[in-house]
Amino acid sequence: MKKKIKWVSAMLTMCILAITMTVVSCSDDDEKTNVWYALGFTEINTSSPDALREMGEIEVAYKKALGITESPFSKFGTVEECNQQVLNACQQAENALKEKSWKGTYVFEITNANSEQVIYQKKFKANDDNALL
Repeated sequence: MKKKIKWVSAMLTMCILAITMTVVSCSDDDEKTNVWYALGFTEINTSSPDALREMGEIEVAYKKALGITESPFSKFGTVEECNQQVLNACQQAENALKEKSWKGTYVFEITNANSEQVIYQKKFKANDDNALL
């Protein structure tokens, strides 16, 4: 019985290793795949009661430009194509938000979840005349 358990355990380990190697080999940068991203705030500096509204406004602009409703989200294509799609959408979001005034300072970031690489980062700074003292 112990021999069978060891054999089954060894077989399971080999199967897991084979699956892991297959998944890693499928993530070649030139190959089309689902590339996963996460977005959110990495820095928040405010004492404004409007902070949640401001953060929501920023997040909604990016989600709208990206055509998503949730994070994490994915794009299909090569890593380079997907990253460029994300960057293009981020530029649209920036354009939509450029005339806004902020009472807090927020850093918004999008990370390629596959590689853990930061793809995009934008700092929204409090306007001096709107900042709380």
